[in-house]
Amino acid sequence: MAVRVSDDIQAELWEKFVFISALSAACGLARAPIGAVRDAPLGEELIRRAVAEVAAVARARGIALSSSPDRVVERILGLDPALRPSFLLDLERGGPTELDVLSGTVSRLGAEEGVATPVHDTAWTAFSAATVA
Repeated sequence: MAVRVSDDIQAELWEKFVFISALSAACGLARAPIGAVRDAPLGEELIRRAVAEVAAVARARGIALSSSPDRVVERILGLDPALRPSFLLDLERGGPTELDVLSGTVSRLGAEEGVATPVHDTAWTAFSAATVA
């Protein structure tokens, strides 16, 4: 098995975080698999904005991402339409979610850096309210 050692582990972690937090926020807000989100009116725009917000927070924190936001969006749009991220499955089951470490983190770090994160702010609020109810 080949092993690759990262030259910049923070950038590697942020690359994954951009992808999973945007995917989770979009599917969680829609309560639908990625294909339904993608095909919904403004669904692709929701995904683009969710990705752009996380990428902007990363840049503000000095993280040099190797993938452009457009490339991340294309990767998400190319997923199996039936894909339901684990965050959505957790929401549907009514169990604990990764709320605070996904959209909550984007929202908090965005506020610290002066970066607007309205999609993730909305997701964090909506998911928090659903958890409390």
